[in-house]
Amino acid sequence: MVACLSGVLFFVLVVHLFGTRPNLREPAWHPVFTWLIVGAAWVNVVTLYLQATQRLQHIRLIAFPLAVLYTLLIGYLIGLDPSDPAAQKGGEYHLLFFLPILCAALFYEVRGALAAALAVCVVSAIVEAAQRANTGLGEGLPTGLLLRSVLWLLVGTVAGFFVREERRLRDQTAAALTRAHRRMQELSALIDVGQQLTSTLNMRQLLRLVMDLATGVMQAEAGAVFLVDAETGELIFEAAIGEKAEEIEQRRLPRGQGIAGWVAEHGEPLLVPDTAEDPRWYPGVDEESGFQTRSILCVPLQSKGRTIGALEVLNKQAGAQFDVDDLRLCSAMASQVVVSLENAQLVERMETAFLSTVECLASALEFRDTETEGHSRRVRDLAVVIGRRINLNDKALLHLGHGALLHDIGKIAVPDAILHKPGELTEEEYEQMRLHCTLGWQIVSRVEFLRRAGEIVHAHQEWFDGSGYPRGLAGDDIPLGARVFAVADAFDAMTSDRTYHKALSFADARNELRRCAGTQFDPDVVEAFMTLDDSLLRSIQASTRIRSHDLTQATAEVLAKTETERPAVS
Repeated sequence: MVACLSGVLFFVLVVHLFGTRPNLREPAWHPVFTWLIVGAAWVNVVTLYLQATQRLQHIRLIAFPLAVLYTLLIGYLIGLDPSDPAAQKGGEYHLLFFLPILCAALFYEVRGALAAALAVCVVSAIVEAAQRANTGLGEGLPTGLLLRSVLWLLVGTVAGFFVREERRLRDQTAAALTRAHRRMQELSALIDVGQQLTSTLNMRQLLRLVMDLATGVMQAEAGAVFLVDAETGELIFEAAIGEKAEEIEQRRLPRGQGIAGWVAEHGEPLLVPDTAEDPRWYPGVDEESGFQTRSILCVPLQSKGRTIGALEVLNKQAGAQFDVDDLRLCSAMASQVVVSLENAQLVERMETAFLSTVECLASALEFRDTETEGHSRRVRDLAVVIGRRINLNDKALLHLGHGALLHDIGKIAVPDAILHKPGELTEEEYEQMRLHCTLGWQIVSRVEFLRRAGEIVHAHQEWFDGSGYPRGLAGDDIPLGARVFAVADAFDAMTSDRTYHKALSFADARNELRRCAGTQFDPDVVEAFMTLDDSLLRSIQASTRIRSHDLTQATAEVLAKTETERPAVS
């Protein structure tokens, strides 16, 4: 702006000096002012260059001196005209005094504009007096000069207030745009959070997703989700993210202890900019994990008037501080999290109840055949371990576990005389026993949730070479879950005592599986089974009470060292 104003003035001066009045170029005409014009030219060139290269960081420091310089130059323009002060040219040049006043107002507002207006009045008075003396009009200041001085002071005041108001409005507009932009970012973040929270109903996956979203949206270094234990009232670290997160998960805090405990107890959000200054801060978790907490933002997870947990984020990134906008955003996100958590808990309870029913059916069948007590659960656990080894996904593992538990459910329709017959079965009795696969499938497939498991029930006696029953399926036509189950079922049967044989050793059972690979069993599944350690197989045989909805988690740690990289198969 300074460069532009000075450029306008310099252009007028050059036109005046080198235009149609050659006598003005004579050395007798005030050489000092001529050099000032040359100086103004250099100031303009340097100012424009520095602004173009973004090197002029403190232009405000030279704005007022430039305004004074321009005032003197304008005075020189007016003084160059030897005519009467009221002449037209002089009146035109007087209008240029608005330039230095505006220049000062832009950088110093009212004070700068008034100071520049005073400078204009002084220079104008000096020029007026000199012109009157040169033209013989006598001494003294005319009334017109006084009116012009008052006018310039008024112009300076108005210009200063105008610039101040314009700057205030501009700052308000910028602040409003910044707030609007942040609100748009928050709204976009909440929409994204809402969409992602609906992507899973698995509680463990959901809690991990909540942590990822919370720390990402809030730009935090770490975070944790606490859920209240309904029985004890304690807070449980259900999920955490950040350094040492795995060391604090499932840790319990007494209700009311620490920032999260206070939030859960009072049901109010809390922003702690400096934990060292807050007496509610509990440093025990930091001492245990080695993480250094500087600031905390914690909001309650509330449902129907009761607090079910708390969401906490720690240490905003890049050394920044959480603010009230962050607190509002985190509270809004917590409301979405609560809905998703309740849905996931409802699904988990329904699945638990359903799986308990499945286990009850398996137990009811075992009551009819005490010799095979625990067999279905052992086979389920072993089948799931093998399924994980060949990278079945969690959904397929769930169906595999259900099918393994219920594989002999069709034997409910088999008479006890046949089921418990100590000797060999007749051909007719054997045919009746073979019907249990189809009967089991008919029972299980009526339940939509168990239809995929029903495929395993229906095909668990099929052989890989096609010589099995009831449909004589072969190779890949046999459902993969049924092929996995067949290996697990045969191994458990061979290594368990039965009325018709003694338990084989693990080594002998492995040899038998190898011998029958390609005929009775899928060779790939047998090969996967051979990678299992005997210690794992013994642990499965020793425990038959692993809960169904924990079966994938129960085997995950055991298999962590030997997971293959084959893609998941559904």
